[in-house]
Amino acid sequence: MRVRVLLALASLQIFLFTGNTLAYVPIEILPELTVGGGYDDNILLSTGEREGGFVWRAVPRLSLSYPLKRMDITLDQSYYYYYNGKEGEKQSYQVQSKVGIYVIKDLLISVTDRYLLIPVEVGRPAYSPVNLTRANELVLGALFDYDLSPTTSSQWKYDFVRADFYDELRAAYYAHKASLRLVQEVTEILSLYLDYSYLDQIYTLGKTLSLVMHQGAAGLLLVFHGLTGDMSFGGQSLESSETGRGDGTFIKVDLRYPVSERLEAKATYTYAMSVDVTGRTFNANSGQGGITYLMSPRVQTSLQCAWGSYSFHGLPLNREFWGVQAGAQYEIIADTSLSFTYDHFDGRDDEGNMIDNRYFLELRWTVQ
Repeated sequence: MRVRVLLALASLQIFLFTGNTLAYVPIEILPELTVGGGYDDNILLSTGEREGGFVWRAVPRLSLSYPLKRMDITLDQSYYYYYNGKEGEKQSYQVQSKVGIYVIKDLLISVTDRYLLIPVEVGRPAYSPVNLTRANELVLGALFDYDLSPTTSSQWKYDFVRADFYDELRAAYYAHKASLRLVQEVTEILSLYLDYSYLDQIYTLGKTLSLVMHQGAAGLLLVFHGLTGDMSFGGQSLESSETGRGDGTFIKVDLRYPVSERLEAKATYTYAMSVDVTGRTFNANSGQGGITYLMSPRVQTSLQCAWGSYSFHGLPLNREFWGVQAGAQYEIIADTSLSFTYDHFDGRDDEGNMIDNRYFLELRWTVQ
């Protein structure tokens, strides 16, 4: 839970005098602290004998935002610390700064720089302290929204990305990303769209690897009696310096439905070609489904299930997994909540079968 608040007594006001005009720029401050701990029975994600131990993490966060008339400047900083007795400690700062400027109406130019900790492996639990590497990522982006008619809209997007990976990878990454979406409103409940995206990337890890990917799809947006859906189908092609040319199908389904005022159900399914942070290409076939139930104004429970399979191009590597996550969150007082999460992960690849169970209790505090 992150609540954007304006602290009137603590806000900094910058006064600018131009004749008799008085202006000010408030700073929006978002403080947050999360601490938690628990037990993991397979910390190293081993396919053989499992080693368990207690783990904990602390994430203090402070975000600053300067909303101006045509510009928004944001600084977001958090400290991530994860320790267990078997593997040792994993720690990293995550700092993100972003500047967005509307050059003209509907044209947004942005610059984002972030230093972060990311997982290297695909199809592994995101909460594990292994398979992580530090990275610094710079993104220069442009986003343009333009209405072609009262019922037809378009969105143009371009990003230039440069990323430097440290630790075990010690690699560099450059990419040009471009996309176009055309949306036609058919009725109040149905819209159709066409998507096209282009990726041109270069990845250097001892040697230089290149990849070009095209993706085109047609889809529909649906809102009917509370049901919201986003469904698309299309094709992909990639040209890799390592694995040659490949073609595939793109399918995506995203559904949400409020069964009642307290119960919401959601499901997603994706089949597509993709690229991991090491530059490897793979086919992903994955799905998720779950429910969220509000037991009382202060107690919320959830149950999520996930499964997936991955086959890597040019490598004799296939990976499958399924998992279940059950959780509950209790609001102790306003802006302070306690949550418990149980994760079960069952993964299989050429090295064997890996099972992991994790029990985690977390306290989160924000300011309002």
